[in-house]
Amino acid sequence: MKVWKRSIIWLLLFVLIALPMGRAQANGTFTDVPASYEEAVQYMLDKGIQGMSSTEFGVSKTITRGDAAVYLARTLNVWDEEAPEVAFTDIPAHRQDAQIAIRTLHHLGIIQGKTETKYGFSDEMTRGELALLVTKEAAFDLQATTALELPFTDVNERYVEAVRALVEREVTNGVSATKYGTAQSMKRGDFAKMLFVLDGGIIEPSEPTPNPEPAPEPQPEPNGFTLETIEKANGFQWIEGKRLTVLEINEGVTLPVLQETAQGYEVAFGNGTVTLLKESVRIQEGYVPNVTKGKNTVLTKKLTPMRLEAKGKAIGTIQPDMRLVVLGEEGAQYRIQIGGLRAYVDKKDTVKDSGIPVLMYHHMLENAAQSSQKNNRMVIDVRQFEEQMDYLNRHNWTPITLNTFKSWKNGEVNLHKRVVLITFDDGILSTVKYAYPILKQYNYPAVSFLISGKLRQQSAPWDPEGLQNVGLKEMAMTEDIYNFQSHTHYMHVFKKGTREGLLLHSTKEEVYEDVMASKAQIAKGYAGDTSHIIALAYPFGQNTPAAREALKEAEIEFAFTTQPGTVLLGDDPFLLNRQGIAPEHTLKHFEQKLNNKFK
Repeated sequence: MKVWKRSIIWLLLFVLIALPMGRAQANGTFTDVPASYEEAVQYMLDKGIQGMSSTEFGVSKTITRGDAAVYLARTLNVWDEEAPEVAFTDIPAHRQDAQIAIRTLHHLGIIQGKTETKYGFSDEMTRGELALLVTKEAAFDLQATTALELPFTDVNERYVEAVRALVEREVTNGVSATKYGTAQSMKRGDFAKMLFVLDGGIIEPSEPTPNPEPAPEPQPEPNGFTLETIEKANGFQWIEGKRLTVLEINEGVTLPVLQETAQGYEVAFGNGTVTLLKESVRIQEGYVPNVTKGKNTVLTKKLTPMRLEAKGKAIGTIQPDMRLVVLGEEGAQYRIQIGGLRAYVDKKDTVKDSGIPVLMYHHMLENAAQSSQKNNRMVIDVRQFEEQMDYLNRHNWTPITLNTFKSWKNGEVNLHKRVVLITFDDGILSTVKYAYPILKQYNYPAVSFLISGKLRQQSAPWDPEGLQNVGLKEMAMTEDIYNFQSHTHYMHVFKKGTREGLLLHSTKEEVYEDVMASKAQIAKGYAGDTSHIIALAYPFGQNTPAAREALKEAEIEFAFTTQPGTVLLGDDPFLLNRQGIAPEHTLKHFEQKLNNKFK
C-alpha cells in the first residue's frame, strides 16, 4: 500500500514539474515567441513540429504550402507513412516530413496541387486558402450555422462560408475592421493559433474585436545593411563575363543588401542577385530578411513595372526577356521577391517561359552533301554551323558553360531568356578540326560528351571519309572551350539484332560500373579528378529508371536526352531535353528551336 501511494506521489510530482517545463520551452527556447503565442507554439511543439531554428520558431514568418501541410497533418492526427505516392515533382527529397504530410492530406482529399505535377511546395499559403482547408469535411468539418454578416470587404463568394464558420467560432478575426486578409500570406504563429483553437485550445482574447487598423508589427533588429537609391539605379548581372542590365530602381527606394562586392552592392532578386553600383546608393544598418526561392518561372515580354505592394506605386521596372521566379499568384499579379521582400508584377506583362535551349550537334564536314555521310542526319555542313553561331552573336544570345547551367538549375543564379547551352555528342574529331575554331572566334563555351571507351592518348589522323574520335591530346588542346563529359564508356551500341541501345537492357549495377569507368577515363584529361564529370548524354537518348538511379549513385548531376524541347528550371535534371540540329534545318528553323517554337 505504501509503495502504491509513493508511486502516485511521484507521478503527481512528475506532472506538476513536466507541465511548466513544457510551457517554458516555447518561451524559453525561442526568442521570437510573445506571450500571446506561447500556448499555441507549445501546442505545435507537442505535436512534433519544430521551429525554424533552435532559437526561432518563426512566429512572424509566412508559412509555405509545404510547412502548412505538416502543421495540418500533425494537428489532425492523420499522419500516414503508408499513404499513396503523389505525382508532385517539387517536394524536396530531404523533406520526408512534408512528403508524408502531403501524401496523407492528398489521399484524404484535403489538399490538391497547383497542377498535376506541381504541389507549389515553396509558395506561401494565404489566409483565404487556409480557411478553405481547415473547414473541409475531412479536416475540422466546420460549417457556418448562422447567416452572420461579415464586415470584411475582401471575402468573395469562394471564401465566405469558410471565413464565416471560423469567425462564428472565434477561431480568427480579420486583419482590420474591414479586411479579413484573404489574399495575404498567413504567418506561422497565426496558423499555430488557429490550429490550437480548432483543436479545443483557449487563448485569452487580447483582441476581442478587430482593430480599426492593424497594429504595426514590431521592427526587427538590424542584422545587416540596407541601401537607399539616391538616383535612378540600374541593377546588373554578369553572365559569362557580360554585364546585363536586369532592372532599374527608382530614386528613394530602400532594399536589403546581401553583400558588398568590387562592383557594388548585391541585392537578392529571384534565385540570384542583381548588383547596384555604389555611386547610386547610400548604405545604412538595417534588417535583411531570409530569401525565398522557387522553381516556377515566366518571362517579361516588355518593360515591366515592379511594386512592393500589390496595388502600390512602382518602385522600378524590369527589362524585357527577363526570367522571373514566381513565388505565388494574387489575382492578376505574380508575386516575386527582391531583397527578400515581396514584390509584384502584372501577369499581362509576362509570357510563358520558353525554357533554355540546349543545342545538340554530332559531326560536321566541309561539304557534307557530297560526302559518304550525305544520308546521315547527324552530319551537318561546316557552313551551316558557322551561320548558326553568327546568328547567336548578331541576336545577342549568350552561350553558357555547364557550370553556369548547373548554378541556374540549382537555384543559385538567374538566367535571362537569351542564353543557350551548346553540346556535341560522340567526341568526333570534327569538333576539334571545324567546330573549335568557330567557337573560339566568338569565345563560346560548349560541352563535348565523349564515348570514353574510344578515348586514347591522341586521335587517329583526320579522314573525312571515316570517323575519328578525339584523344587526350585533343582534350588538352581545346579545354579552353570544351567541357568534356560522359556519353558512357561501352554502352553507345545497339543490342544485337535491335535498334535498342545496350543501356536499355542493362541492370542498374551494370550502368553504374560503366559510368564509373567512363568518369575514370575522361578524368585522365583532368589530372585524375573524377568529380569534374557531372553530366552525361544518354546513348541514342534512351534511358530507364534503373539507369537514372545508377547515374545518381555515380554522382552524375545532369543527364541529357534527345527529346526535342527546351529546359525549364523545374525539369527533372535526369530527363533534360535538347534541340537536335540536322542538315535540313534552315536558319529559320534554328531560330524556332532557340525559342521552342519548332514543330
